[in-house]
Amino acid sequence: MPREGAQRLKANAATILRRVRNWRTGFRDNVLPPDNADEQPLRSELLSADQMEQYGKTLAGSHRLAPGRAGNKLLARLAANEGVLIGVS
Repeated sequence: MPREGAQRLKANAATILRRVRNWRTGFRDNVLPPDNADEQPLRSELLSADQMEQYGKTLAGSHRLAPGRAGNKLLARLAANEGVLIGVS
C-alpha cells in the first residue's frame, strides 16, 4: 500500500479512537457528546476488510519484539481478578 494510504488509515483509526473516547467520557459523565454537524458520520470512516487487513499488517510491522522472554503475568492477574469477584459475590 502506498505511504499515503497508510497515513490515511492511521488518521481514520485515530479519528475513530478519539470519537470512542469522547463517547465513553460522555456516558461516564452521563452526558452525550456534542453534535458536531460539520463532521462526517462515523460510518464514512470505517475501514473495508482490505483496508483493515492492510492496517493490521502496517501496525504489526511497526512493532518490535524485545529480546529475551517476558514474565507471564496473566495467571497472577487472573487469580487476583478471581479473588475480587469471589469477594464481591
